[in-house]
Amino acid sequence: MKRIVFFLLSLVLSLSAEEQKPPRLLIVTGEPEYGSHETMARLGSLLKDEHGFAVTHLRAKQAEGEAHHIPGLSESLGETDLLLFYVRFLVLPAEEVKVLGKYFDKGGAFIAVRTSTHPFRYPEGSELEDENESFPVRYFGTSYRGHHGHQTSQINFVMALDHPIMRGVDLRFWTPDFLYGTNPLSGQVTPLMIGQGLDGVGRAKLEDKVGEGFLKRNHCRTISEGDASRITGTPHPVAWTIENEGRGFVSTIGARESFANPSVVRLYLNAAFWCLGREEEIPAKGLFAK
Repeated sequence: MKRIVFFLLSLVLSLSAEEQKPPRLLIVTGEPEYGSHETMARLGSLLKDEHGFAVTHLRAKQAEGEAHHIPGLSESLGETDLLLFYVRFLVLPAEEVKVLGKYFDKGGAFIAVRTSTHPFRYPEGSELEDENESFPVRYFGTSYRGHHGHQTSQINFVMALDHPIMRGVDLRFWTPDFLYGTNPLSGQVTPLMIGQGLDGVGRAKLEDKVGEGFLKRNHCRTISEGDASRITGTPHPVAWTIENEGRGFVSTIGARESFANPSVVRLYLNAAFWCLGREEEIPAKGLFAK
């Protein structure tokens, strides 16, 4: 009897210790255009300081005239619960591409940001040339299909109002990103937000009234008459989930200045908890705080 009690007590203590284990976040950055090293580090700090995550941050390196390399990638991926991935046009060794593929294939939770839809730029004739297109389609639901121009910005509209990742996110908000082409999406994806490109980098004026009237109106008619004349191109998904073996979240919102918007920060924090299966911890309103 004592042995049974001791065994049960040990089991309870073991499960309790496992529950208290902090989520392990691995941040991998590797692009010079959007300041991802700094913006992702700030997201990591929020998750660490406010929510107890254990955070590791790796940065792709490139010596002059050499291919890129992510030091410690294999070891770190083997010990992570969530990968935050923001890279662009890398030329990684085949072994590191294989390590990344294994992580996604086994259902590792991930968040892929903006330029991660074009993670590699292997030259013509390279044995990995096909991965330029096939890797992001396979794991993120789309490859890079161009954008609406550097002198544009975008308005983002919530599509999946009841999804946990959308909690506390404004129904519509402007960001200085130039809209990426993402259609058509592939795989087990659920679009959460749609974006509309605007000519010019100036902030757009949104109509004040939101609610039933907003939900009945065409998304282009929720902006001022002046800004309506700036509409360019067609709308594209800007945030979606992808569920294969595990949970992933992809968003093309990711310009440096976009993270000054609380809705953008909230979007990514919500996604971190959802990808880990902890959506019950995402508050319905207000700031995302511990």
